[in-house]
Amino acid sequence: MGGAVRLLLKTPGCFQAGVGIGADGVECDVHLTADGQVVCIHDDDTKRASEQNLVIATTAWDDLRGMDLGGWKGKKWAGEPIPLLEEAMQTSPSSFIWVVEIKCGPEIVEPLLDVIDVSDNDWRRVIVISFIQESLAELKAQRPSVAAYWLSYLKEQPVGSFRPSIGEIIGTVKSRQLEGFGG
Repeated sequence: MGGAVRLLLKTPGCFQAGVGIGADGVECDVHLTADGQVVCIHDDDTKRASEQNLVIATTAWDDLRGMDLGGWKGKKWAGEPIPLLEEAMQTSPSSFIWVVEIKCGPEIVEPLLDVIDVSDNDWRRVIVISFIQESLAELKAQRPSVAAYWLSYLKEQPVGSFRPSIGEIIGTVKSRQLEGFGG
């Protein structure tokens, strides 16, 4: 079992615990706030993680900064905030591997590149993944050297084949100049 059983996902405590146990890296989901900040949170709103329901894309960082993501789970987790990706990266050694899942549109790409550029992390230790092809295409257009992987759900079809098909997967990976696929 992973740390999700004992820790709140995508929170500073979770990232610090990964470093503390000697993990080689961490996966985080990122969204862009209304004022252009890159935050680590799984959902596009705070409904499941907080008493307030705020949409990340339409809410400024100052309104998200003080939210308690842990109180619902118990006193032990109370006070866990939504972290900025920049802050989360500062808690890890420069050798840490970051798997960053873009959970929103291509508008996040430039701020994401800026955050990682100013961190101590080597771009060779950052892997970007996303279900959103447009976000990956913009990433590769701005920074072709970044490792990027397309994610998709494989849906079984009535005749035993899958969608996307192998041909569609290969075509997308090649046309978007991605490193690979995960499904």
